[in-house]
Amino acid sequence: HASLKRANAPGRIYASFEHHWAMQPSPNPKQSIPGKTFLQELMKLSKAHGDFDWHLAYHPYPENLFEPRSWLDKTTLPNLNTPKITFKNLEQLSAWANIPNNLYQGTSRRIILSEQGFHGKPGSPGEQNQAAGYVYGYRKALASKNIDAFILHRHVDHAKEGGLMLGLHSNAPGSIATPLAKKEIWQVFHDAGTPQELQSFEKYKKILGDKAWNEIYPNPQPK
Repeated sequence: HASLKRANAPGRIYASFEHHWAMQPSPNPKQSIPGKTFLQELMKLSKAHGDFDWHLAYHPYPENLFEPRSWLDKTTLPNLNTPKITFKNLEQLSAWANIPNNLYQGTSRRIILSEQGFHGKPGSPGEQNQAAGYVYGYRKALASKNIDAFILHRHVDHAKEGGLMLGLHSNAPGSIATPLAKKEIWQVFHDAGTPQELQSFEKYKKILGDKAWNEIYPNPQPK
């Protein structure tokens, strides 16, 4: 932090976490600890040394990396004792950032979603579910005043990513990550934040269902 500020005073430093929150990623306590516990200890240490303005980089992947419909997640609770924080309960990150003891000089720490993606096997229904997952995740992130960035992983499906197909494009047969064709998610990614957003996103309303759709569009939309 001190080195960064000397080189670039407005720069920010982030502590990075994946989606395990109160749940330990590995049963071996020597291999991992819950993200919530790590943050509590980091907060204690930073305050003991005078405090400094570190921020949070989070990866709110769905609980099952092969299931892009994160509104179906079961390990997500509407409180800070939740086992995981995914897009389904993303608002818990802002809740954490605004706890008085977690503030830095009276201001909430900022959050970036520095890596997340949605699995989508080329074809139907994989691509439709992938696009719907992005629609839900993008709108959930947009609703948070604490979140400054949403970095999608990835541009092209990667042959060596454990079977995950997270790309905006499929990859060419026999290649690692040579683009072959646009997937459905490409269009919603392209239209997000533009005047075409609602028309583009509404194609996936049926997949999301009324409950999830009303979460991301709580007010009636003009026709």
